[in-house]
Amino acid sequence: MMFDGGLMDISKYVKLLAMAGKNSRHLFCTNCGTETLSLSAPGICSWCELPVTFSYDDLSADDVSFPSAFRSLLQAGNCAGAVELSENAVAKSPTPERFYINALAYISSSNKEVSLITYNLKGFMEENILHRDASAKMFSSAKLKLNKAISICEAEISNGSASISTIYLLFLLYVKSGKVRPAEKSLEKLKEMKGGALYYYARMVFYSMIGDFGGVLSSSSESAGSENIPLATIHYIILALFKNGHYSNAKILSGEFLKYVDSDSSKYLQTEIGPI
Repeated sequence: MMFDGGLMDISKYVKLLAMAGKNSRHLFCTNCGTETLSLSAPGICSWCELPVTFSYDDLSADDVSFPSAFRSLLQAGNCAGAVELSENAVAKSPTPERFYINALAYISSSNKEVSLITYNLKGFMEENILHRDASAKMFSSAKLKLNKAISICEAEISNGSASISTIYLLFLLYVKSGKVRPAEKSLEKLKEMKGGALYYYARMVFYSMIGDFGGVLSSSSESAGSENIPLATIHYIILALFKNGHYSNAKILSGEFLKYVDSDSSKYLQTEIGPI
């Protein structure tokens, strides 16, 4: 296998993925229902990006009921159903994690409305206006849910009971809300608290958020090939390779990544990169 030149040797990540295919565990996300391949626990969910610790068989029926149903609806393309189900989950258990998943459901629904926009219609294309309006409404609802989750997490921090997982969740909430400076402060806090793999992953997310893809690649070299890095990190490495013009490496690593990791965002990225 040939790799083009650049800032990094992706063979380390190809080997890591191959190792994951042979020696990893499938961890079940109790927040969104995604099963994620991981060489170690905790891992990072490839859909919602929250920590995952247990396999499906380690969990009770109550633990998997909502997330399994939620994931099934998304896989069926029923975003409206996922929104409704997650709304009910929030009503029963108004945790920041539930609000976050609810927000992601609204974002998925918003994206689906955008995907329905077409310019092959005749006339004034009124249907496109309806899809844009629906998308904007869904995204506005998502921001409200994100803000509710942020308020809960910030209250926990004010009470002095914030854990690394709370800080990490708050970081994700700021990222999804597009709040750069608060996200950066949360990242700094994760570093102070020695957040380990969560800090390493969050740093990749942050660099991608601000468009510093050179920073993503530089950071990746610090732990390249380590079995302790979340496999979901490789999505951001692929994105950075693509954005920095290393198209051959991006295509190769994307193809290898999707052999082992079920990631909607990575599948979309592969369509942007193009076929190998």
